[in-house]
Amino acid sequence: MRLDPGKVQQVALDVIVIRDAIAEAGDHSVTLGLELRESGELASVHGPDPVTLVLVSAPRAQMNIAGAAGAFGEGAGVSRVDFGEMTGGDQRRVFLQVRANIIARLTIDSINRGLLKLAKDDAAENAIRYTATLNGTAIDLRQHFETRLNLPRTIAGSSLPFDLRLGDVGARVAGTYTDLLTIEFSPL
Repeated sequence: MRLDPGKVQQVALDVIVIRDAIAEAGDHSVTLGLELRESGELASVHGPDPVTLVLVSAPRAQMNIAGAAGAFGEGAGVSRVDFGEMTGGDQRRVFLQVRANIIARLTIDSINRGLLKLAKDDAAENAIRYTATLNGTAIDLRQHFETRLNLPRTIAGSSLPFDLRLGDVGARVAGTYTDLLTIEFSPL
């Protein structure tokens, strides 16, 4: 850029990330040396003066569910995961795709405490028990589940398999059995 003598000039610096990385949450700074040179000259006429660049990275955590029906974006965008028809012992899988720039918390809650219930039938004896496994670890859906994840600070993040296995079906009334799982992923 060309500077006119005696005039104040504001300079904007663009910084480009050149590798697959996410800045850790917090304030990051680096001090650079700013030199002024005559056009075409190698020697500086003034400087180097210290210039501090500061990157403020807010704590963030993001999750997508691969294999689910629904739009992704801000807020709770996944409304339904339909595993189709299943018989006793069948297993289905989705992937929780997670990324964060700080240690994050993942929670899972089942409104029916690990039971698939027939619409308008709250009787536990008519419900079907199912189990869940997250990344190879069994989850007790009868209670609140919580874990902390310290993920790689990359754009790709991690993909965690989330498996649901249907228990013994036995002689049940035909129909659609459902449960509501609430999965939350947030920065600490």
